[in-house]
Amino acid sequence: GYNCVEDIRVCLGSGYHHAPSGAFEVIYVDNGSVDGSVDVVRSEFPRTHVVANRHNAGFQRANNQGLAVAKGDELVLLNPDTRVLPGTLDTLVGFLRAHDAVGAASPRCVYPDGRLQWAVAPFPSLPIIRQWFWSAHPGLARLLRRAPAGYPWQPSHQTSPS
Repeated sequence: GYNCVEDIRVCLGSGYHHAPSGAFEVIYVDNGSVDGSVDVVRSEFPRTHVVANRHNAGFQRANNQGLAVAKGDELVLLNPDTRVLPGTLDTLVGFLRAHDAVGAASPRCVYPDGRLQWAVAPFPSLPIIRQWFWSAHPGLARLLRRAPAGYPWQPSHQTSPS
């Protein structure tokens, strides 16, 4: 996290309140916050392992730092503005344990008002990447008589695993 102490309070609070039924650990990686986030996590959530960076290492590097110290088999990455709902973590862990061929899973994400939130989409294929290229270079596309087309990006609103 970075300078989002109130979001972190709610995220960790909901995570501990709706914790998985088995053993678990919580790791918080702070990216050099100056709003007291590290002190709040250490005092209000003492079971949490804190990794405190001196500067903002960036989202991906911070995730990697947390993953590097994690001891579990199933790992959950949460953004600071995440609110864990009842049963979510048990459902994710249960699904992963029941499906050896699955390496990652995402829960259904919803906004606070209950609307479904865009969370995943298919990775673009080579033809779609080519279309993006032509769309980004319209002069070249006209020269080569190719009609630019956008990626038909449709969010995935699956309610069950596939």
